[in-house]
Amino acid sequence: AVSLGPPTVEDGSGDDALDKEPAEDGCRSSIMSISFDAFLHICQKVLNLSDSEASLWGLFGSVGSSRSGEVPVDKLVAYLSASEQAGDVESAVARPAHAEKTSCLMVDVEHHALDGSFHSKFSVEQYEQMAKKFKTSLEEHLANCGITCEVRLNPGPPKGFVPYHNIQGWYHHARMAKYREQTRWVEKPAKKLQYPRLGSFEVSIRLPQQTPASRAAGAWRGLPRTFEVFSKMKRKTMPKKVEDLARRLARQLECCRDGQEGAAQQLLTAFRPAPPDPPQEDAGDAACDQGHRCRRPER
Repeated sequence: AVSLGPPTVEDGSGDDALDKEPAEDGCRSSIMSISFDAFLHICQKVLNLSDSEASLWGLFGSVGSSRSGEVPVDKLVAYLSASEQAGDVESAVARPAHAEKTSCLMVDVEHHALDGSFHSKFSVEQYEQMAKKFKTSLEEHLANCGITCEVRLNPGPPKGFVPYHNIQGWYHHARMAKYREQTRWVEKPAKKLQYPRLGSFEVSIRLPQQTPASRAAGAWRGLPRTFEVFSKMKRKTMPKKVEDLARRLARQLECCRDGQEGAAQQLLTAFRPAPPDPPQEDAGDAACDQGHRCRRPER
């Protein structure tokens, strides 16, 4: 269980710190950033949201925090205001990150979002722009195909994982960690997971629930319920244009929705990494008369 204490922010603590007004001379307020503990306290105790801690942490991390694990208040307010204007506040806050039952096509995009990492040179702004372009383009192409979809950017870690000691981007399985603390027969610590991973741009799909009519028409035939279609970490390269990737993916999803023959296999293999080159033959190898591979004796 996670102990929820009063919110803590810089240059102030408690709920009274959130009521401070900016100085009259036009200077910025002394409250510059907010920690995840304060954000969690406000969501669960003040707003009475029923979201899990993992989903709230995914939202907190998607805004982008500094190396100290805190988010600027103005940046958080601007993010929520933009989501409210786009009508996506419910999907960003009030709905769990992992919905068991979906009536539409779910596309999850995991992209690099950890800012201030001293051991990486990935540009967070570049990854965020590419993810937003991919989302906009894919939603437009799928809407033209008549496919209802929802594209989520960094929806959060897998189900059951909670923040690991409030370290930004790191999670561990709650049940395994609790079992590790209560028993002395397990020596290895609980497995940790980083989300989102450094330099990642991974696209995975969760198919909608099948209806008798769609099953009879052969929709999504030959596809698993959840699968990965593109992985930058496996291909070791980014797509030249994410708009082209979205267009190709939408066209192949349309073929799978219509139940075309071989469309499922083509979708599963279209964006796989290229196979490695075959090993080159050694100059010392020779073929004998029987066709066997024989090695010349060394001098």
